[in-house]
Amino acid sequence: RSNLLLRILIGLAAGSLAGIVFGPRIAWVSPLGDVFVRLLKLIVMPVVVFTLIVGAASIHPARLGRVGLKALLLYTLTTAFAVALGLAVGNLFQPGQGLELAGGAAGAGAGLKAETPSLLQTVLEIVPLNPFKAITDGNMLQTIFFAILFGMGVAYLRESQDSRIRIAADTGPDSVRDAELV
Repeated sequence: RSNLLLRILIGLAAGSLAGIVFGPRIAWVSPLGDVFVRLLKLIVMPVVVFTLIVGAASIHPARLGRVGLKALLLYTLTTAFAVALGLAVGNLFQPGQGLELAGGAAGAGAGLKAETPSLLQTVLEIVPLNPFKAITDGNMLQTIFFAILFGMGVAYLRESQDSRIRIAADTGPDSVRDAELV
């Protein structure tokens, strides 16, 4: 079996080469690429949700605090790195420099000032009002919060004294592991 990432990179290189060699005559294959990208986007949220639920559910409840703290630290560090990289690249290339928007300063957005949300509002926005809406809207942070919270609930249920609850709590993660085999 070949590596999926390697196959995707080979397809990317072949598509780029075909675009360079054939130019606009190869545009008829564009819908195939669009379908492929849509399929990738289709699978992202379910993979994130189920991976985090199973991951959080597989941790013993006594260790959830330490693991959660490490995950939060790692998430914060990678986010800080991404922001720093984005700022560096933006300052290096200065995208939009010299660009004049249609309508100029007298356009519809003239004089409007964007308000920065407070830290409290930002933290509140992490908690979804409706987890299914967060998933369908592609709100990754709210989805991550929900999936980890749900997984923690499953982890606590697995420690239940009632065998029916333990069996029900074990069914979900086992089903996801079985699906990964397929």
